Amino acid sequence: MKVVFHDDFYQVYTTDPASAAGRMEAIVAEIENDVEFVNAVPAGQNDIARVHERTHIDSVRHARGQCLSHRPEPPSQIQHRFQSPP
Repeated sequence: MKVVFHDDFYQVYTTDPASAAGRMEAIVAEIENDVEFVNAVPAGQNDIARVHERTHIDSVRHARGQCLSHRPEPPSQIQHRFQSPP
């Protein structure tokens, strides 16, 4: 089994218990000998919009102090990530 992972996942990003320090270390320690880790790549705005409502995206941006303007990603990036294997 492949697990998509990035070192950024170790960050504590909220006060919610699901983001508690040590959560990822415990999971990685448990599964590391049984899976193949593959590096995660950042999702583009269009990818995020497929699974989250606009109000949620805006609230996350607002909480992080980022601009609320929509920044579309180049179509070539979308096609590459969702391209079917040959």
